[in-house]
Amino acid sequence: MFAQLNEDKQKVLKGTGRLDLIINPLVDPSSIRKKTDHIVVHNTENFSRSLFSCIISDMEKWLVLENFSIRKSGVTTMREASLHMYLGWAIESATTWARERNKCCVLIHTRLPHCTEWFVEHGYAVRKLGNQKGFSGFKPITCNKGE
Repeated sequence: MFAQLNEDKQKVLKGTGRLDLIINPLVDPSSIRKKTDHIVVHNTENFSRSLFSCIISDMEKWLVLENFSIRKSGVTTMREASLHMYLGWAIESATTWARERNKCCVLIHTRLPHCTEWFVEHGYAVRKLGNQKGFSGFKPITCNKGE
């Protein structure tokens, strides 16, 4: 288990910016497959730090984040407690990203075992992926009206 970040410090970090899920600008999107490399970035007024990477599958009603993992280049100097907080914040934010894309469910596939505690914390159903040695978290959300 990761060390926990002080609750006041969590509020300060969350209050200074937001987490964004953006297309990875360093990877060319493939027109052949319906998957796109994305990164999770903490954006503030003064800086931007990439934290996690994933592949988003193009599905009609689901936001599917595959291979959700830590971007080592973005977090090498980060303390363990901060990384733990960002991991939970990203899993919490996934429902917002889904709503912004008019999706009704979030599915996250990862090999990061620490995600499971955050899946439980944020109301995801958790499943161990046997052959892939990973975990998944699934959460239905309220769809936008008119769907």
